[in-house]
Amino acid sequence: MKRFLFLFVCLMGFVLSHAQGVKRFEAELIPLGLGGSVSQDEVYAMMGCEFRLNSRNTPLDYGVQANMMGSIGEVFAMPEEDVIDLVTVPSAKMYVDYNFNHLDENPFFVGLGIGVADVREYFTLSGVKHHVRPVLAPRAGVEYGHLVRLTFESQLLPSAPNSFCASIGIVLGGRVKK
Repeated sequence: MKRFLFLFVCLMGFVLSHAQGVKRFEAELIPLGLGGSVSQDEVYAMMGCEFRLNSRNTPLDYGVQANMMGSIGEVFAMPEEDVIDLVTVPSAKMYVDYNFNHLDENPFFVGLGIGVADVREYFTLSGVKHHVRPVLAPRAGVEYGHLVRLTFESQLLPSAPNSFCASIGIVLGGRVKK
């Protein structure tokens, strides 16, 4: 009986979301992002995913994102020193986006995310050091045809290098054009 009730509630949610002409949920796969650090001369690569809930009556979207950003630094042949070979920053954030002209084919958006990031520094001699930090992530971008999303994002971390990134994401689901 519980399974039947669960399936019924899921079916009703699906029917109601399509009755309004708006798909409530969307996912974004972020296969490519490139950026850098404000204080270091390193290039970052980023990949991740995001799940969003689209508001029906307002231009707000709410999302949860997980991503991995990393940089390959310079490796020196100095065995007596502790040199950083690689820095990675996995993070998890919650976002709120405001969509300008959200019913258009190419809506522009701005958003703000908060969450945590784990700055991992891989050293040649002493292993890995973790620094878990809160992260504030303002972003802006545009969604082309509700299929591709171009996002410019900054990750502001206290006591860690701030970074910025431009990413291209593939949107699955999303708004239906009216």
